[in-house]
Amino acid sequence: MEKEFDVCDKNYNQNIENYLLQYCNYENSLNFAVLIKGKWGSGKTFFIKNFIENKKKEIKFIYVSLFGLSNIDEVSEKIFEAFHPILSSKQMKFFSAVAQGAIKFGLRVDLENLISLDKVFKQELEKYVDIKIDENVLIKNIFSWKKTNKNDEIINKNKIVFVFDDLERSLIDTKQSLALINDFVEQKDLKVILLCNEEEIEDKKIYNKFKEKVIGKEFEISFDFKEVYFSFIEIVEGENNKKFLKKYHLLIKDIFNKLKINNLRILQQTFVEFELFANNISKKYLDNEEFMKVLILHFFAFVMYYKKSNSLEELQKIESGFYKEGEENRSIFQKKLNISFGILFGISFWKKFLKEGYLNNLELNKYVENTVFFKSESKPDWVKLWHYWELDEEEFDNLLSKIKKQFFNCDIKFENFYIFLHVIGIIIFFMENEIINDINEKYIIKQIYKCIEKFKKNNYWTEKKFDIWNNPTGLGYLSENSELFDKIIDIFINEINEIERNKKNKQKIKDLENIVLNLKENKKEKVFQVLKKYESDSFFDLFSENQIDSLIKLPSNSLFLLNHIIYKRYISNYLDKNLCKYYLKELSFLRNFQDKITEHNITKLINFKQLAFKTLLENIRNAIEKLEKCKNEIS
Repeated sequence: MEKEFDVCDKNYNQNIENYLLQYCNYENSLNFAVLIKGKWGSGKTFFIKNFIENKKKEIKFIYVSLFGLSNIDEVSEKIFEAFHPILSSKQMKFFSAVAQGAIKFGLRVDLENLISLDKVFKQELEKYVDIKIDENVLIKNIFSWKKTNKNDEIINKNKIVFVFDDLERSLIDTKQSLALINDFVEQKDLKVILLCNEEEIEDKKIYNKFKEKVIGKEFEISFDFKEVYFSFIEIVEGENNKKFLKKYHLLIKDIFNKLKINNLRILQQTFVEFELFANNISKKYLDNEEFMKVLILHFFAFVMYYKKSNSLEELQKIESGFYKEGEENRSIFQKKLNISFGILFGISFWKKFLKEGYLNNLELNKYVENTVFFKSESKPDWVKLWHYWELDEEEFDNLLSKIKKQFFNCDIKFENFYIFLHVIGIIIFFMENEIINDINEKYIIKQIYKCIEKFKKNNYWTEKKFDIWNNPTGLGYLSENSELFDKIIDIFINEINEIERNKKNKQKIKDLENIVLNLKENKKEKVFQVLKKYESDSFFDLFSENQIDSLIKLPSNSLFLLNHIIYKRYISNYLDKNLCKYYLKELSFLRNFQDKITEHNITKLINFKQLAFKTLLENIRNAIEKLEKCKNEIS
């Protein structure tokens, strides 16, 4: 079972700090290293850097991340930079090069003035050496350190601790890396703290031998979520963003734990992304507490989980899970956070944002503006009822009575798909909680059909596309866990689909008329332009008897063009299961067309037209045969 980050871990980490402090301050040689282990993002680096920051006045720490280093020379370079931050700065590298060049050409170097360019480094270094520094000796050491690494004479070993992080992410051969650390511990009697994710070390055999020989104590990091969380808030620049992230830290902690993110780096990255995202939203919207809470819930849930899994599968499950029964088909967002129908901005928005990083400032603000949080100064009645816990008894009774009456009359205010579903959800919720007693399931379903018939006469229902997952209101449906509400969603989807089918078929009939007209005039480009729209959909199934008759009367060149269309659509085309399913609807058209050609006495026609009909008839037969075979394969 994966561990949750919680405040209970604070004492455990304090024990680690106490032990490390004793280890670092121990006067005699210890000949062993301390290991701090944990998964990526578990907070190892955060912990050790905090420890270093708190103890740096007492102890000299040389912190080196091995991440991406490819050879031992690069490790030496990093050690030099950590040990001599001033000497390894750009300015000192420049003066070092000047001094070396001067000495090479026999020129005198004013060492005193060179050193005094930054007196701080001399004072700092003297804290960790046993003798006063002679400038000539020091400069010599500076120039030769990286070549010889023999500067042990100026190190007071008991006051220096080497910290090597990211062992598993080094590009250096494991054996070489571990040999270097072993040399520090056993040969040079230096104190070493090692940080790594043991699960990611490739050569386990060599590592385990090293561990047995060199590691004297090991700890696994665990974290106080609150401490880490509020330290991450400091990277957020906007005061308004900080305010809400502080206010809703328990909500984000809940998301972090329930989705088993268990990676502090993901949390930190999401803080940065949230600020960049929020910066695209107009300031007038960012003061609304209810909106910000809903935004934080959706943003942190979707972004953190996507970073963890690098997959949209769980988001897509919200869509597909509605049509499949069983707990295994429900999304983790539904099971753990109760995020389903009321997805802020809709699923399509989040899929595009997560996968492509797409974010359009104008579109985003339009989405925000269209949520119920900003629709108007006075909230609609259904929104007030949705927040029923904020009402007194009289307000509640009046609003409920009003909503019931509007539902009975199929009020035009409810023609918006999503508002209508909210009203139904509210009525079901109070009916199932026995507050509404004069309405039952049968009445609700009957009334829904009545209202849909009324609403679909209006342009809104024929022109707008309905997407159950793209609820723009920003509020979840009050009865979304009700079986009755699920049944009503099915009714809704079927009715909307029927409207869509009718609308689509009307367009198909228009396109078929254009096809016949363009075939007569042999306008190839226009014919193929129309057909391209229906490459993955049925089309010829809507041909009428009269239109088929008109095909028989086409001139020879148009018949050859039609022959090419049938060959390309059915015979040369690879028919997968989905394509086969659509094209099977066109079988009746092909059979009718075949019968019409057979009835037409083509033997009496001139040879050229006879050839056109013969090849057309042959291709129609082959197309029918292929579709029949396809039908048997998928049945």
